[in-house]
Amino acid sequence: METISTSQLRTKSSDLIKTLANGSQVTLIHRSTKVGVISPTTNDITPQTKTASTEGLKDLVRSMPKSRNLSDEKRKTAYLKHLSQKYG
Repeated sequence: METISTSQLRTKSSDLIKTLANGSQVTLIHRSTKVGVISPTTNDITPQTKTASTEGLKDLVRSMPKSRNLSDEKRKTAYLKHLSQKYG
């Protein structure tokens, strides 16, 4: 079984991938202490992906409060009014 340090993970990641592709396990060393074993996965593992529900998204959008579409002039007026109330 081969060993690799945590600092070598950054520089020798391609060697690690080749070793795992060959089916070998690699021991992970951190500060001269064995902290774990990196082993190759089996091919029967299927990736877990999330499927989006469009109905759930539509319900979420409907439940959100309606926003006021203010023109730039109205937004500027409201902002100036807020500033004058806050700072005088």
